[in-house]
Amino acid sequence: MRVVVTVCTRARPEVFAACLNSLVEQEFPPDVSFALVVVENDDHPNSREMVEALAKTCNSPTITYAHEPQIGIPIARNRALDVALAYDPDWIGFIDDDEVADRNWLASFVQTARSVPCDVLQGPVEYRYPNSTPAWMSLPTRKHQPTGRILRTAATSNTFMRAYIARADGLGLRFNEAMRFTGGSDNEYFFRAADCGAQICWMNDAVVYETVPETRTTLQWQRDRSRRVAANSVFIQRKRLGLFGTVAMYGPKYAGRILSGAILTPTAALVSFVAMPAGNRLMYSAQRNLSSGLGGLEAFLDFHPEPYRTVDNK
Repeated sequence: MRVVVTVCTRARPEVFAACLNSLVEQEFPPDVSFALVVVENDDHPNSREMVEALAKTCNSPTITYAHEPQIGIPIARNRALDVALAYDPDWIGFIDDDEVADRNWLASFVQTARSVPCDVLQGPVEYRYPNSTPAWMSLPTRKHQPTGRILRTAATSNTFMRAYIARADGLGLRFNEAMRFTGGSDNEYFFRAADCGAQICWMNDAVVYETVPETRTTLQWQRDRSRRVAANSVFIQRKRLGLFGTVAMYGPKYAGRILSGAILTPTAALVSFVAMPAGNRLMYSAQRNLSSGLGGLEAFLDFHPEPYRTVDNK
């Protein structure tokens, strides 16, 4: 089995170095060929020397560095696919530059790939939050699902796909570069793969870890995230189902979130006078619902936020 893992990075040298180190320390079966492709999506090749120095001292995996100066997440991912395909791989993997792979990550994937007949395998992300995380913030836990459970789509945070999905003599799919600053191009990509017949499944044992920076534990950041996730979801479904189909299927969902948030926000403010911790938790839930509903509404009106014009380099 030939496996190429790709990682795209931009202006996050410390977390990227930790990610890279976790990949070169992987343990995997001797009959597996493992290569690593790094694409730096920045004006200047700031990480080239570090990556190439590591490549000289590392017997396995083989490491290839590429510089992509045209800024945009899907542009970088497409460059990574082009470089990865030169290895003629069976599988192409994706990991984010702010994640660290468990030492058995690759071996767990190989075991799943050989036992589960799927075209795309999505694994879990375990989040590590700082001690300063506010008590009102509900922390997402690692997902546990049966390996082999069929999914509608996937992300590139911890995913492997059969290379035919990207190869010219296969599906020939590329990431949508019109979504260069919006986020969500990975979900959109795997929705298209599924629409073309690719089967997406869960793999429960191939784990990566993400340390969440303190900047992401503010109410404003959480509101912004809820807004853009909803906008991306509607944008993707508009391409698949058309405007009227998307409104019919998702309109009630986002209208309900706006209504829920609008009702719960003043209620949470009143509860805070009596029991501040409970009121803060309720406010957090209310504001996320309201932001999600507004994000969905904006996308119905063809407005799409572009949070990735700037870099979260924490």
